[in-house]
Amino acid sequence: MAKNVSFNDFCKYILPYRAQCEEVSHLRREIMERFVPILDSAKVKTPLEACFVLNEHLKGIMKYGQTGLPLYPTIDETYRSRISQCEGLCNLGTFIMRACGIPVTVEQTTWTKMDLGHSWCVVLDNGKFYSFGPGEDQPDTHARSFSEVRHRRPAKVYRSRFDPDFSIIDKKDDGYVTTLKSPLIYDVTNEYLDKTTLIKVSVDKNNGKKGKSNQVYLCTYNYYEWCPIAIGHRKDTVCFFENVVGDNIFMVADSPDGNKLRNITAPFYTDKDGNIRKFIPQKEHKQTFTLNKRKKKLDQEHTLHFWDTEKERFIPLEYASSTDTTQTYDQIPANALLWFTIPERIVNQRIFFIENDSIKSY
Repeated sequence: MAKNVSFNDFCKYILPYRAQCEEVSHLRREIMERFVPILDSAKVKTPLEACFVLNEHLKGIMKYGQTGLPLYPTIDETYRSRISQCEGLCNLGTFIMRACGIPVTVEQTTWTKMDLGHSWCVVLDNGKFYSFGPGEDQPDTHARSFSEVRHRRPAKVYRSRFDPDFSIIDKKDDGYVTTLKSPLIYDVTNEYLDKTTLIKVSVDKNNGKKGKSNQVYLCTYNYYEWCPIAIGHRKDTVCFFENVVGDNIFMVADSPDGNKLRNITAPFYTDKDGNIRKFIPQKEHKQTFTLNKRKKKLDQEHTLHFWDTEKERFIPLEYASSTDTTQTYDQIPANALLWFTIPERIVNQRIFFIENDSIKSY
């Protein structure tokens, strides 16, 4: 396949011996001897065809699962065990594809409607990238599944690159350290099916004091904290973020001291067109609502919280009544961002709000 790829693309997407920051592997010769004959027998003519054939074969030899390893997975460990989480599968899948002359790299997102994040691969064919899950989804279905399954829609997508682009480094950087500033990734959200929008959101008056930099961070609530997923800029009292997929809940932060993030807006919902609704709790207006407990966690204590924009944290509420399967609250502030949790630290205890007597979950 490499003979049909330009030298520039060869250097970017086939030659690199690492996909991300995994340990260097010496398996390339073994990989070539094992997998290149598969492509030869299939008589593939393009990188996309080769990716389809090889990825179908990988479905039988690698799968997603918990490894129990505390450290970042190596190519060799994933290859021998045939099991890993998404990063390990991507690193091995990229290694195998590149060893066979197929131009591939890794993309990643931080979920906005689930906890944690996800990595997958893309193959370059005739100037266009096609996403796929190594050993899982094929290029003809992968991107479509992101668009069709609501909780899998990425708000931002970043592609890994082997050649660093130092021109993206802001000369007036605030000093806050985040992988979003890495010269080895770049934003490719616009290449996916969901429409992106420009988010414009005003800074709240009580947080109007500006730091030395105009950098601001679009954050999503992910696994018990607000995590930055995009960098934007602030002009006067308005923050701007380009190429974001809406129908999500965010909050904006900056970093005046360069060490930690400071919230400068209330949490807000943005629709697909970029329209903003801020969640500033109206404590003088209370509403009543009954919530269902987690079916497999009925024996644990459940607590409803609301985001207090003054204290800048989730505040627990006392329930009015409780059954084996539900809890009813009658002191929920109107227009509040809510969070219903159990003490156990588990994924996907998601934030939500109440609208027209129903839950809008994120």
